[in-house]
Amino acid sequence: MSALELAKKLQLIQEPPLKRSRKVPREELINRLNHRNFLGDDIVLSFRHSKLPHVLKETAIPRPCMNEHARLSWRDSEDMPQKFEHYHFDHFYVDDGLKLLRVDAKLTSLDNTGANLILPEEASEVSFRLHRRHACKGIKAQFFLHGAQFEGTLENFSPDYCQIKLSLRPPQTPLWIDIDAKGYLV
Repeated sequence: MSALELAKKLQLIQEPPLKRSRKVPREELINRLNHRNFLGDDIVLSFRHSKLPHVLKETAIPRPCMNEHARLSWRDSEDMPQKFEHYHFDHFYVDDGLKLLRVDAKLTSLDNTGANLILPEEASEVSFRLHRRHACKGIKAQFFLHGAQFEGTLENFSPDYCQIKLSLRPPQTPLWIDIDAKGYLV
């Protein structure tokens, strides 16, 4: 499988088709962002590569917001904004574990500490999960696939899903992961 084919498959996994959406006005969006700030929870920003079918996702914490201007602080500010050299901002997600809010905001600036956005008049809320996902911190995980062992941490889980953030060590590459094959999680 080529790197381009893998990137296309991973993109399909990362961004499922949106179903059963409802419009959320800007005032409600601002309230949800302020709630995330109060809880210290993050949102996910999505950046698309300018030439390849690749999506880069970064987490950020929204700062208190009172109008259409939103300020976000990076959860991990290492190598920002150099990471985005060949990427452009597409949208961000607010995920409460059961519903997903997609926001097609306009990026006004980006620096090492965060990003500034202009919020749209409305966003789209999607009911896309049967079970709420629960966030995890500090839980180590091992994933085995075709005799290769990958180390990582459990990011979130539900009765029918889990997400692991893998730490690839050379010579491991993302091409070693066959998303159609069955693996084992410990």
